[in-house]
Amino acid sequence: ESEDEDSPLPDVWIEDLTAGRGRVNFADNSRRMKPEKTLSPIEFALKDSRTTSESGGFKLSAASERGERFDWTGRLSLQPLASNGRIAIARLKARSAYEFLSDELPFELTDGSFDLSADYKFSAGTQAGMQLDATLPRISATGLGLRAQGVDNDWVTLPSAILDNTRLSLARHQVAIETLRVNGRACVTRDPGLALVEDFGQILD
Repeated sequence: ESEDEDSPLPDVWIEDLTAGRGRVNFADNSRRMKPEKTLSPIEFALKDSRTTSESGGFKLSAASERGERFDWTGRLSLQPLASNGRIAIARLKARSAYEFLSDELPFELTDGSFDLSADYKFSAGTQAGMQLDATLPRISATGLGLRAQGVDNDWVTLPSAILDNTRLSLARHQVAIETLRVNGRACVTRDPGLALVEDFGQILD
């Protein structure tokens, strides 16, 4: 049995595999808000891929019904399992993120969008164990609205926030952020009849 588990995968070579005009509908009924999402069209391409240590290139692109965009390009090897590449997410609605994360977040996201990209390197199945290192050159948020759960009015409206050069390492259990920039006009409201409006531009290192 152990010999079968340790035996190498059969040598398979995929020269060119392309799939287009795909569609995925998914829902998470275990969540309080029971979120649903449709991704269409989905485009996938795999070139020169082998079940050996030689890696092949791939590309996965998808869009949502809300105009959100997901692009993933990189290289993939199966033995050992490893991948490196770039993931880019554009126009991700804050509300979409909140619907799937509402059980973990202590506040509610009511408006706004996120844009981000990440360069990553991943490996598993080696003596070093699972490894994941990623660099996110920029994470930007636009037009965010935040409120406490269960209230009717936003407590914070944030026109712009940018995180520059975020780095994470799974092996070191580490996340590092080089710069946080918050710009524009924030309206902080806890009482519907009272608002504090402040213009600011702040850089946190």
